[in-house]
Amino acid sequence: MVRQIWIWDVAVWLRWHLPFNLGNRVSRAYHRLNHMNYSREGITTTKSTVGETFKSYDLLPHEPDFTLKYIQSKCSDGNVIYDVGANVGDHAIPLAKSFSDSLVVAFEPDPVTRGKLLSNIDANPETKTRIDVREEGVGSSHGGSKFYRAVPPVLSSFDRQQIQQRNGKLLKRFLLKFAQSTLSYQGRVFPNPIL
Repeated sequence: MVRQIWIWDVAVWLRWHLPFNLGNRVSRAYHRLNHMNYSREGITTTKSTVGETFKSYDLLPHEPDFTLKYIQSKCSDGNVIYDVGANVGDHAIPLAKSFSDSLVVAFEPDPVTRGKLLSNIDANPETKTRIDVREEGVGSSHGGSKFYRAVPPVLSSFDRQQIQQRNGKLLKRFLLKFAQSTLSYQGRVFPNPIL
């Protein structure tokens, strides 16, 4: 863990203290290395969150997550918890571990990111039956919209200009399908999802 934090500190320092283009190159290099680790299911690291630890193929340590702490305070066993934009599972997996009698429905429309989410769930076998991964976004109605994948992945967006303004590299555009924002699961309707 100490070694990972050191790598993170160096990466952050390089990102903000090197000339802008060089800092972006360091960030992109990390994301390429991270993507390679996921695709080969190489090194799993243990992430510590509020009250839980979980395994992940992300190479950097998980930061303290106050949003997760707030969400956990609103949940209890037996809930159906919706994680909209689940990314690689930094919320879905700890929630599934914290509430063993609950179901987490994780929406992640980006196929690459969804693959990483599924890899992280596989690395935490006790959560496999507690997380239902959906390959769609959530919107106000059924339909679709263009979604732009970027490097770094956190910049992926429905807005192409936003990616370019934040100096991300546009990788791919694809049509994203939506489920209605009033969600139902196994006959229960949830008009106001928690996440």
